[in-house]
Amino acid sequence: MKILFCIVTHTPIGNPTMGSERAMLSTAYALGDRGHTVDINNVLQKAPDWFKNYDIVHLWNAAGEKGPYNLVTQMAHQLKIPVVFTPIYWPTTELEEQVSLVLGEGHKMGFQDYLKKQSPMFSNTDLLLPNSEGEMEKLVELLDGKTMNYRVVPNAVNVESEIEPTLKEDMEFPPDLENMLKERFVLSVGRIEVRKNQHRLVEAMDILWKDDPELQLILIGKKTRPYIDLLAEKVAEKNIIIGEESPPKVILALIKRASVCALFSWVETPSLFNLEAAALGTPIAVADRGSVREYFGDEAFYGDPTDPTDMAKAIKGALAKKTNPELANKVLTEYSHTRAAELTEKAYEELISVYRND
Repeated sequence: MKILFCIVTHTPIGNPTMGSERAMLSTAYALGDRGHTVDINNVLQKAPDWFKNYDIVHLWNAAGEKGPYNLVTQMAHQLKIPVVFTPIYWPTTELEEQVSLVLGEGHKMGFQDYLKKQSPMFSNTDLLLPNSEGEMEKLVELLDGKTMNYRVVPNAVNVESEIEPTLKEDMEFPPDLENMLKERFVLSVGRIEVRKNQHRLVEAMDILWKDDPELQLILIGKKTRPYIDLLAEKVAEKNIIIGEESPPKVILALIKRASVCALFSWVETPSLFNLEAAALGTPIAVADRGSVREYFGDEAFYGDPTDPTDMAKAIKGALAKKTNPELANKVLTEYSHTRAAELTEKAYEELISVYRND
């Protein structure tokens, strides 16, 4: 098959920083390994080359301004090319309330209202590929009860190229980082913003530090203002490292060494960081939001992102676990990019067959 992947992004495709972009690239490589040709097009920069006679068009990620997707869908349908969509969607109503609460009314997002107006970009496509049944339920709510054809294709990790090499090798960190790392640390990776809820994670650590002052917290991610300014007041003179965005190899090595990986976000579906941590056997403490429970069941430790005490309890439970081979095996078996590519390929074939028979 000739497959066109479309994405809207301001970052270079060859150096992705967002989990959705990394997932798209890994799926493209996995489909390539299965004998397909995949072109990736950032429709913010240029229009697709429709003379390549694609068999299918695949849109990625509903977040942000996606007006170009409607144009791509219209053109594909004029050429009788089916269109699938990986939405990576979850309602942001609760998140938007938190943004206003934490940063003030002047920072109100209005993103959920925007998505409601843009919802035709979902219903105009031929097949949705949500990453969980829970996500599809939320999409039906967004579409006012309208049902659509869909196949669940879960978020996944790159087992062959990233997880397995990390499990086999012990990475040597640069001396400046190595010298800062404590023997035991809680790691949280993600954009430093209200959505990721790092300020309450610090409050949860304050509770743990009363009995465990040597436990370190490491926050890695792109800093956003004014949130980082607010956070700076909370982390001053505490056992915390705040690092910049880092290459996947460094992040994976940190995950492997971490005592616990914690991410108490308001919206996760369920996040590449959580999946990678689980795949590497590191216990995870996560928010009881989004689709995380559908992936991890009873093998993760859940906390209410509004309640630092509950979050601290989840981290403490994960610390006691020390390692989680059961969850690691589940992720490596069920949530690999190879399996995701197989499911995606099957969805393509079914949709193309329908188109050809119409």
